[in-house]
Amino acid sequence: MNFPRRWLRTLQGILLALGSPIGWFVIQNLRVVPTHDPLLYAYLGFGTMLAFGLFGWYLGSIEQILRRNVNRDALTGLYNRRYFDERLDEEIAISHRNRRPLALVQMDIDHFKQINDTWGHDVGDEVLREAGEALAGTARPGDVVSRVGGEEFAIILPGCDEKRAIEVAERMRDALAARTITANNGDPVRVQASAGVAVSDPRYVEGPSAEADKLHRAADMAMYAAKQAGRNRTISATTLAAGGLLMSGAAA
Repeated sequence: MNFPRRWLRTLQGILLALGSPIGWFVIQNLRVVPTHDPLLYAYLGFGTMLAFGLFGWYLGSIEQILRRNVNRDALTGLYNRRYFDERLDEEIAISHRNRRPLALVQMDIDHFKQINDTWGHDVGDEVLREAGEALAGTARPGDVVSRVGGEEFAIILPGCDEKRAIEVAERMRDALAARTITANNGDPVRVQASAGVAVSDPRYVEGPSAEADKLHRAADMAMYAAKQAGRNRTISATTLAAGGLLMSGAAA
């Protein structure tokens, strides 16, 4: 949270400044000054705490900006791959500790290369920005929406079983398809996506990183299966592994 972090740095600055009156008292005694002015100590203490507090607030603000820039994708404003990898390990560990499900949705924009080749990269970038807004706008509180590749997105869904994860993925696909994007020549650009859903087993024994790799591979395979099945649909990894396809939506 931005606000508490700034206050934390401010508090640290104030606590650091509390030693200034003591320091001046020691200096005066080392100089064998016979009298001490309590008002001077009060002024020094207040002034130093104010200065250090303001400096702490400034550092906290800068730190938050740097952290946001490091963790965010510059084009879409979503979380980036680096942050996604860290959070996936964390959420899997929480899922294991609390014995609750955790789902991952891998989503890829259909025919993105064709969009770039037909209308140019400016339109492609606009498609990615619109996709980021659509996914973030339909995510639940606590979901982690990230851009993990060129036209690929990943959504971590804490506490979400397979059925609910498919519903969330479908809602996101619908929100993306409802976006109207117009090319420079006035042509409407139709945007659709394919999605794969996988659910982590909270009873894993290999460790968070191994489970994260397993979950990511399962969702990725399901997403590519959705591509092969005609695009513009969602497929579950568990039914794919069982030899069937749990599909929804229409082919592209």
